[in-house]
Amino acid sequence: RDKGQAFIVSLSNPSTGQVLGSFASMADIIFAEPGSHIGFAPLADLREIDGKRADKEHKAEAYLERGHVDAIIERDHLKHELASVLDLISPEFRLTSSRKITPDSLSIRPREAWEMVKLARRPDRPRARFYIDNVFANFFELHGDRVYTDDPSVIIGLARLGGQSVMIVAQQKGAVSDSDDGGNIRNGEITPGGFRKARRGVILAETFKLPVVTIVDSPGPRLGIDMEQRGLASAIARMIDQMGRAKIPTLSILIGEGGSEAALAFGLADRVLMLENAIYTPIAPERGAQSEMSDPGKASDIARALKLTSIDCVDMEIVDDIVPEPEMGAHSSPDEAARLLKRALMRELSNLVG
Repeated sequence: RDKGQAFIVSLSNPSTGQVLGSFASMADIIFAEPGSHIGFAPLADLREIDGKRADKEHKAEAYLERGHVDAIIERDHLKHELASVLDLISPEFRLTSSRKITPDSLSIRPREAWEMVKLARRPDRPRARFYIDNVFANFFELHGDRVYTDDPSVIIGLARLGGQSVMIVAQQKGAVSDSDDGGNIRNGEITPGGFRKARRGVILAETFKLPVVTIVDSPGPRLGIDMEQRGLASAIARMIDQMGRAKIPTLSILIGEGGSEAALAFGLADRVLMLENAIYTPIAPERGAQSEMSDPGKASDIARALKLTSIDCVDMEIVDDIVPEPEMGAHSSPDEAARLLKRALMRELSNLVG
């Protein structure tokens, strides 16, 4: 690790006891074979304590779900997957500033703040996963916070941008789902495990000496007593700290809803870009209207006061530049939006690493 070399482990069947409680769990990247028994305690001991449940909870699939391994890979495919990962973390090519990419000459269209809020939140607006698939190449996804969970609202992984290897740390909105306590989880809210997972991505990037590209699109952290007990404040603080003292180039792009501490924690970068119709705000307009005017129906008025549009953020020097979108918005032509974003990211990254 001191020399920046990758430490990769593949857990076969079984992987238990002192091996799992020492070097095997200290790896940068951990693979596991399908169905393999994984756990510190022997399976027989766990069955005495927990009964038959131990059989399922003692397997690789459960360890992936709980954020302890990165991927489940069959042995026949292991050579290929290892080669892909080693190729990404031992890059021979670097983007350089000599590869000049001129900014797109499209004009930025001023819009009312509330209109921008609605555009940023559109369910058909391209999300992080779309841009990962259409802007980057050779993406290899990693999983888990190595503590308890693999939050799907955060995606981390290795990829290439214009031939340059990078670490992607992205916020991914998904369908609204039910929470453990019976309530609804707002779309894209990030748990403490999600912040820990993101921080792990930045730490790996520093280990492998790769630039970090963060993609921001979240209304904010998930709130609740359970989140407090899982260390929400600490997880946010540690992510902000990790981004702030990163020794590798960092580049952030706000693609949709940049909300509160979730946006701040991922957006503390050397260069910060913002899609034309994205927003960046310390509080949701509805919550601001409720807090300041006791009327969430006046969110459109609060939105103007928050100065959350891309033009506002550039004027206040909160972000560095605006990436234009297709005329009707990114949702109207996702492929064109991806093309414009790729050009902007390549231009910025070449300046950072060249």
